[in-house]
Amino acid sequence: MVRQWAVVGILALAIAGAARAAEKFEDKTIGVSVEAPAGFVVSPEAPKKDEFLGEGKGLYFAPDVKETAGILMIHHMDIPGGADFATFKAAFADQLKQVFGDGFKVVKQEDVKGDKLAGFMLEFECPGDGEKPTPGGTTPHHVRWYLIRDGDKQLVGVLYAARQSAWKDMEKGFAASAKTLKHAGD
Repeated sequence: MVRQWAVVGILALAIAGAARAAEKFEDKTIGVSVEAPAGFVVSPEAPKKDEFLGEGKGLYFAPDVKETAGILMIHHMDIPGGADFATFKAAFADQLKQVFGDGFKVVKQEDVKGDKLAGFMLEFECPGDGEKPTPGGTTPHHVRWYLIRDGDKQLVGVLYAARQSAWKDMEKGFAASAKTLKHAGD
């Protein structure tokens, strides 16, 4: 009987390990690795290509996504308009303000450096449709967006978002996930 429980325990650990491995995003072609927040599950489909966001690389949903709109999305994009990184960084918040209008508010912006990654993080509040940030929406959303340089003309985006009403409860998991953001490759 003890032996059966030991086998069950080993299988449970193996299954838990497999689930944990599925929660990690790693793409050596864009040079980024990040663990999804605890409990998040990978979407069976990558996000669709978007004119601004570029190519979707990974999408993870909170276990209660219908109530919180909690997501982690990883994408690879060209720096818009052929701008250099410094110009893009300086103008990004103002561009988002133009897109989202009066409901847009910068919470903080800071540089990201370390583990062969360089870029910046912009955290903001904006309107949304209850599922995602959307210009003209009526549901407040909160976003923390890491934009990491990939050469001179491209960026890797790591975007955490949720409804504003759920942000406080989700922020700790988002922060823990962001601490796992590192370079992948070489």
